[in-house]
Amino acid sequence: MKRRDILRWGTSAALGWSATSALTACRRFSPSSSIPLSIEETRGLESPSVIGTDAYHFLKDVGQGFSGTTVRLITEDSPGANVAWEFVQEEFIPLTGIDVQWDRFPLDRVFGRIEQDIAREAGTYDIMYWDQARIGRFLEVGVNPKELLENSDLQYPNYNFEDFLSPLVANIASYQGQLAAIPYDIPILILFYRPDILEELGLSIPMTMEDYLETMQVITEAKAPQIYGTVEQWKVGHYSLHANMTAWLWAHGGSIYHADGTPAINDDRAIAAMEYLLAQRQYAPPKP
Repeated sequence: MKRRDILRWGTSAALGWSATSALTACRRFSPSSSIPLSIEETRGLESPSVIGTDAYHFLKDVGQGFSGTTVRLITEDSPGANVAWEFVQEEFIPLTGIDVQWDRFPLDRVFGRIEQDIAREAGTYDIMYWDQARIGRFLEVGVNPKELLENSDLQYPNYNFEDFLSPLVANIASYQGQLAAIPYDIPILILFYRPDILEELGLSIPMTMEDYLETMQVITEAKAPQIYGTVEQWKVGHYSLHANMTAWLWAHGGSIYHADGTPAINDDRAIAAMEYLLAQRQYAPPKP
């Protein structure tokens, strides 16, 4: 879905799903239900599965020129990647004749394999999953995406790079102003909530950091251990901990660096953010 469609549809649906159900898959949801639809139900009028669409002709006509070749990918094993793999098998491979080998692993194993592949200059993978912390390190390894974006012969129908938010392109997919990758699987934290629980406990949707902390406290005290007020991604040594931390850092007006490049991670705002993060510990499910 395009960003504008997500925002329009999300507003109409009020984004009031159960967080657990909403995060189990990246497929489109019915506005009246938190149950993910089947892959057939997610196909739109522009789908390459529909004979005669621009996407269908692109994959069949342009893609057939590469029939018999193999594309190798490595990404994190995530719901989004798994759904994309279903579409690749059902649409991309049959229409193009291109074989796709897609390795999906836990994030730490992905980075380990990429590091080994680059160090040995093995060239095992054509497409790799990088995070923003490694963009600068791998800048000279990959193909500059601008070269691909400017090739009109290979431009997917209705693909518009401008649909990506410009701050994401600048801060997630670029290094020192140079585009290095296509944004994918961006770690943006969004508030998902259970309207039924808020109504049951007489709570309003939290609008401030203070409200959010108070809300998770009330829910935890009333519902734990069956239901907790929040959930964390604090795995030691995993990049998810960094993604979680920076959300609260920025929410408190902090930053990792000052404008002059000096560290800001230990200033008053950053300390307040870390204290806020740690305060949530008692309101999240304990480590299994």
